[in-house]
Amino acid sequence: MESIAAYIKDPGWWFSAVFVAIIASIFAGFLKDNIEKLLSNIFTGLKAWRATREERRRIIIESLLKDKMYFVISLFRAAIGVTIFTLFTLIYMSAPIFLSTAPASSTIFSAEDIRHVIWNIITPILGLLNITISYKTATRMSIVFEAAKEYRIRNNLPKFL
Repeated sequence: MESIAAYIKDPGWWFSAVFVAIIASIFAGFLKDNIEKLLSNIFTGLKAWRATREERRRIIIESLLKDKMYFVISLFRAAIGVTIFTLFTLIYMSAPIFLSTAPASSTIFSAEDIRHVIWNIITPILGLLNITISYKTATRMSIVFEAAKEYRIRNNLPKFL
């Protein structure tokens, strides 16, 4: 029990845990439709909710296919989401570097105060923002890619890659 408490007090453990959560949220964003299908087959109460959600997704995809500017704007928003996600990931991953380069002392804050702010405030906030951004971006990209695939199929276009 003491070793578990020691791990939880270690900032490296929290850093690793949030990093794993970021990776899991990316996979969840892409796999959520498959997970929902599986769960809706298991739980009958989810079938109506899933059908409503699937219909809404289908309406969005049809709207993307009908209006080219809407498709371009949606693709641009997805690209911006990926860019923001990448920036937050880089900032999150560089938090330990910020910690190691924090000044030894300051006129206002001690080195321990600066380390405390970096590990206990900035890093968790960046981790949570990163998880949220990655999930929303993955969902948006999934819809845009599905619309692009549907466009290709409807127009008998060859696969690009």
